[in-house]
Amino acid sequence: MTITLSHISAFRFHRIPPQVLDLLPDLERISSATGRKELEDLPAGTGGIGFPLHTLVHERNHRQKAKLLTTHLCTCEHMPIGAIQDTDFGFSVTSPLFTLLCMAPRMHIVDLTMMLMEICGTFSVYRPPAPIN
Repeated sequence: MTITLSHISAFRFHRIPPQVLDLLPDLERISSATGRKELEDLPAGTGGIGFPLHTLVHERNHRQKAKLLTTHLCTCEHMPIGAIQDTDFGFSVTSPLFTLLCMAPRMHIVDLTMMLMEICGTFSVYRPPAPIN
């Protein structure tokens, strides 16, 4: 089963500039439980995505309770086209707009508007970890 980053983890992933993503060879470790434990000790290892990772699952029996992983159940029979995007790191991520749609019910309208403006390219709030600077 491949990991699909969603919610705040997906938002943070989309926030990372492509040049910084190229500097993060360890990002592939997110796909395995042992890799996640190793990345927890390296603050720059995830490029600012942070833990716990929020993931999307489609079946109730795939939910996990773990310190480094928070699962969200999506029972959609038909996902919107392009809602899940594959990455070069061995995991998937929800698209920017689907990410905001998942987060919208629990967010204040001002925060959601600022996140939408950031995703649409008006501005960006990204501070790379110290080892990358």
